[in-house]
Amino acid sequence: MTKELNVFARLVDEVAVHTTAIERPKLADSHPTMVDALEDRFKSAILSLSETCKAVPTKHYIRIKNATKTIACIEKNKLSLKIVINVNRGELSDPRNLARDVSRVGHLGIGSYQIKVLDDRDLEYILSLIKQSF
Repeated sequence: MTKELNVFARLVDEVAVHTTAIERPKLADSHPTMVDALEDRFKSAILSLSETCKAVPTKHYIRIKNATKTIACIEKNKLSLKIVINVNRGELSDPRNLARDVSRVGHLGIGSYQIKVLDDRDLEYILSLIKQSF
């Protein structure tokens, strides 16, 4: 019986060595350029709304502000962006209900409305929402 256990233990060790040697790309490593490109696209589009806007990087997000106030904040996650729009609660006109009211929820960024962005299909619509914070 011990001989069979020894053979089994060696087989388990061999399988463990082979499975750990297989390199699998992590999900976060497989899409960083996509999210980075999406962040750059939205950041440049928001900055182009006004000549007075500038990007201020912080620890967790990029704050887009003009001379008097913060316009929006862009938080980068593994597979998406979260854009927080600095409009007071109840003042955002969003007929497509894309923005979420986060005024009573803990969140990063300055503002009351948050949009989760997976791609740039709604770029023009999101920019129209951000224009309301000027």
